[in-house]
Amino acid sequence: MLAGKFTLVLPKLDPLAPGTFLAGMSAAVVAAFLVIVAMALLGEYTKARGQLLLTFLVLVPFCLSAIPPSTLLRRGRFQPVGWAGLLTIGVGFMLVATGIWATPGSDAFWKTAAIVSIVAAALLMSSWLLLITPAKALVFRLVWTVMATTVLAASLLVVGIIGEIKLAAYWWPVALLLFASALGTLVSLAVDRRLQTNTDL
Repeated sequence: MLAGKFTLVLPKLDPLAPGTFLAGMSAAVVAAFLVIVAMALLGEYTKARGQLLLTFLVLVPFCLSAIPPSTLLRRGRFQPVGWAGLLTIGVGFMLVATGIWATPGSDAFWKTAAIVSIVAAALLMSSWLLLITPAKALVFRLVWTVMATTVLAASLLVVGIIGEIKLAAYWWPVALLLFASALGTLVSLAVDRRLQTNTDL
């Protein structure tokens, strides 16, 4: 009689949840380790095993990059940015994986892979910043300034790749913008955290 009162409730599987990408990253790390162990035990390196190892190693940062945009989707905030981030990250991984296994010699292919990866990285940074709930107007202004810097740096990178620009005078400002974007993101997170802590006291 008691058996009829209990029902088996299975957890819903959300393939776009942050936990899914975290699990994928963990699985890729374990798989890469197993490939290394297998090559060490067999005492033989083959092209296929090297490609398999490289694929797993590349999958790790792509899965990690998908966590901020997927978190945006989970929270229902800035969903176009979240969807765009997941889409470009997925396409970027497919292009890089294709390059690993098919080894295309086309410059256009690798330029496309690089451009998609740059856009994915910019959307990752933007998603990370948009997860901040500013405690003060200062943080709000800082977040959007850093986002504008990130978009500008990514745009200049794309232009440089498409135009095959080799001038050092062009790439130095791009490098400075990239540094400012990375530093600004860390500063935004730290300042917001500090202000949130002071508000809670």
